[in-house]
Amino acid sequence: LVLLEDAIELWDHDCVRRGNRVDFTTIDTRVGGGNLSKSQPLARSMGSANGLVVDATAGFGHDAALLACMGYDVLAIERSPLVQVLLQEALERAIIDPRMNEALGGRLRVVQADALETIPGLDPPPTVIYMDPMFNPKKPPKALPRKPAQILRRIVGHDSDAEELLTMAINVAKRVVVKRADGAEFLGMEPTHSISGKQVRYDVYLRDGSG
Repeated sequence: LVLLEDAIELWDHDCVRRGNRVDFTTIDTRVGGGNLSKSQPLARSMGSANGLVVDATAGFGHDAALLACMGYDVLAIERSPLVQVLLQEALERAIIDPRMNEALGGRLRVVQADALETIPGLDPPPTVIYMDPMFNPKKPPKALPRKPAQILRRIVGHDSDAEELLTMAINVAKRVVVKRADGAEFLGMEPTHSISGKQVRYDVYLRDGSG
């Protein structure tokens, strides 16, 4: 971690002039357009959640920030202390940016914890649990993922307990959403239904016939 005047960056041996930072201020916050449109696959997968949405595998927090900008109350859980520092600092920078502060509306919180241990103790329980687990693909990708994704994988590895996390999540929340690469296998059991985007798929698990 490199502390600069305006941000904290994550550097590796390939960095020359700048490292990688988490920056929520790059999100397009126009209401009803772009990534914040409720017609987008991410929003459709979440349903009309009125309670707490837990991002159980926050990573660099882009989806958690998007959900907060859409109006959801989001708790982002990240178990890597290194990544959580980047997330928290990015949130603090976003709050002092008038546009992003208004868009987030105080609806995003970031904690460093193990989701498997933390989520069962939440009271009241979350309405939706969102997961975007890191995993080792069975076939090597044709192209390398973007640099931030490469660095995140090197830090956190792959989530070997992702299926255990899914089982716990289904027992706690009425709706669980798992983000997968388009064409990837289901994580564990078959979902209730799936919503596909251009490059990713959202597998939705509903408990007790929830809508």
